[in-house]
Amino acid sequence: MSNSNTLPWLVAVFATAIGAGAIGFFARPYIDGAPSTVPEARQGDAAPTPPPGVTAETHGDWQLLCQEVPNGAPICFATQDVKTPEGQLVMNVLAGYEAKGNRAFMVRTPLGVDIAKGVSFRMPTGKPIAFSFTACSQVSCDAQLEVPDDGYAKLEEAGSFELSYEIPGAEPIKAMISMKGLSDAYKKIAKPQPPAAPAATPAPATPETGDDVPAPTPKPSVP
Repeated sequence: MSNSNTLPWLVAVFATAIGAGAIGFFARPYIDGAPSTVPEARQGDAAPTPPPGVTAETHGDWQLLCQEVPNGAPICFATQDVKTPEGQLVMNVLAGYEAKGNRAFMVRTPLGVDIAKGVSFRMPTGKPIAFSFTACSQVSCDAQLEVPDDGYAKLEEAGSFELSYEIPGAEPIKAMISMKGLSDAYKKIAKPQPPAAPAATPAPATPETGDDVPAPTPKPSVP
């Protein structure tokens, strides 16, 4: 896995959502400030009703959201919320593709997190891997995780992975993200096509020196 600075699927979704007046839904507002003690996180129950022009399908523990695009294919991504037992949203994970066509996760946390420590990723039997936050908006801070095919296969086999972040003065927030249903959701998420390689410039033709090459015309003699 590696950091990724570009997630075109997410950029496109947000751009479309703004145009459709649906940014409030896609922003997924978080709790206002960090609680002094953080209960054990859990997956959210029911997702909010999508705005007009957005369809939602449930695939296991993931929700597939698709934004209609005039004269084009829908823009889709999968999402999974993590909430406290009181229903406070503490983490949102978005799944899609990055520019090179690798699967990728966008991990969204509330404001007030320890930016320097980033988001920690850990397989059930592995060691934690830290990912840096890449941006903060008015409602959240985001970290991006790129998942090559071999890494995704390991996640599928494990069935879940742990994400965590820290808030100064509070216990670290840890959540197990379920992989159940994500592969089915990915079947409906368009994979970006790699940019076409520039056409090679043909080399200038080099005349052959065989017998079939005509000899230069001799210059006329000067009297």
